[in-house]
Amino acid sequence: MQGSIGSGYSGAAQVMKSYTPYVPDVTTTQPAAFIPGINGQPEQLVWNFAGTAEYETKPFNDQFNDNFNKSISLNLNVPIFNGWSTRTNISRSKINVENSKYNLELSKLELRKTIQQAYADAKAALNNYEASITGVNAARESFRYAEQKFSVGSMNSVDYNNSKKDLEKAESDQIRAKYEFIFKSTVLDFYMGNPITLTRK
Repeated sequence: MQGSIGSGYSGAAQVMKSYTPYVPDVTTTQPAAFIPGINGQPEQLVWNFAGTAEYETKPFNDQFNDNFNKSISLNLNVPIFNGWSTRTNISRSKINVENSKYNLELSKLELRKTIQQAYADAKAALNNYEASITGVNAARESFRYAEQKFSVGSMNSVDYNNSKKDLEKAESDQIRAKYEFIFKSTVLDFYMGNPITLTRK
């Protein structure tokens, strides 16, 4: 529903202020016209009796009241097809809910797969680290025998240096396997929700 009221004012609106009639002297003034007589009647003379009028601007209050207007209107919209639109939106929302459920389940499966892979990587890194410890122990024992042989002159310097290099490589592999295991286990802790702290080991 809508309504409006309004009015108007114009400086050009004039109203008569005074009027002074003009009374001619019939003895000296010529008539303005002659009207012929009808049915034997004598003709009639028409005199010009136009007077003098003075005008002034019509007052604001008078114009406001005279120009006052008002209106009212009523609009009615009947959404005939709104039910179909609402039904379509509800169906679309249900589909979106189902899609969200499927996406959630897919995310859970992907997270579980990632955690299982992280666990497998950490377990493999642990096995590799334990194997590197065994390798270092074997290399140290071999180098100890090489030192004894080299000290009594039963091993040349080339074989002695090779044994020493094997020990150094085994120790290097052990360090690499150790930090690989630390990294993989930290990744597993992250996926399991365990707090991660940086400590020197």
